[in-house]
Amino acid sequence: EETLLIMVNNDNLIVQGRKVAAASDIVDSDNNIIAGLKQELERQLAQRLSISSEQQEPGAVTIMGDKEIPYKLLKRILYTLSESNYKDISLAVVKKSDKESVAE
Repeated sequence: EETLLIMVNNDNLIVQGRKVAAASDIVDSDNNIIAGLKQELERQLAQRLSISSEQQEPGAVTIMGDKEIPYKLLKRILYTLSESNYKDISLAVVKKSDKESVAE
């Protein structure tokens, strides 16, 4: 089964390689739901349902980011996912490359 990939860093929120929001706009906003993410989640679900009418559940999501992203940003991503009925959520942390580790 294919997993929907959400990549997040201190600059952008990207779903399946497509930028949906700037991280600074999400953190500065008073709204818990990220509008761009919600629209993209709905688009992805509609696209998947058009391919296979059997699947009713939104499917699995993997959120990939580094440990430096603000908790407020991660919390709003999770809130938006739950409001969009995405329940199967995995978190992945991007490891530093060997070059970055040597530089520290």
